[in-house]
Amino acid sequence: MRDWGFPAEVDFGITKPPKTMCVIFLLDFTQPCKVAAIDALIKVFEEQLDTGTLVGFQGVGTPEPLIRLGEKTADSEAGMLDTMRNSKHQKMVTDTALYKAMSKCVNELGEGRLSEYSKWLIVLSDTVNYTKLGNDVSPLVSEMRRVDDLNLAFIDTANMPPKWKPENPGWPEWSRNLQTMVQALKFKGAISEHIEADNLAKIDAAFESVAALMDTGGAAA
Repeated sequence: MRDWGFPAEVDFGITKPPKTMCVIFLLDFTQPCKVAAIDALIKVFEEQLDTGTLVGFQGVGTPEPLIRLGEKTADSEAGMLDTMRNSKHQKMVTDTALYKAMSKCVNELGEGRLSEYSKWLIVLSDTVNYTKLGNDVSPLVSEMRRVDDLNLAFIDTANMPPKWKPENPGWPEWSRNLQTMVQALKFKGAISEHIEADNLAKIDAAFESVAALMDTGGAAA
């Protein structure tokens, strides 16, 4: 290697352009704040996400994505907004396998075609992972760690009235598992935040926090 006569750490003021964002919103449609959450999500979509951003929208337990991951363009924006608005009438589902739904999103964000994007998974849920598959979160955490430039914002509605079956013995484990997910990505240097929303009035603020996090550019900034 040729010696140019200056130390390698010299900063020449050359900065890489920020990566384009790729965002999947994952919403638990069993939540009492569903309509408020969708309104807040729409505001983020309209005001925060630039043209060219890849956007997906999925529900926990819905068999297919409501919006398949695609580019926000002048032509696609109206259709995406219509789908988001119509999702307010999405039927409640009985499958609340949160980790399974998150795994699908994470694996999609980890596809090779998205290697040049800053990836974001935005989740709204009460943390309940009600499934016969069990509550082992380690497979999901391993998948999250393998995806480069993955950022997470988890809006936690666990304490929003009416709390689902507060006597259920799974609550402490679901809470611990969320912290495990959040810390695993933070350890990688990603943006990874647990945002609590325990009443309807905090939903807007929670999504505003998500928008502020996105402004940082995330792990790939």
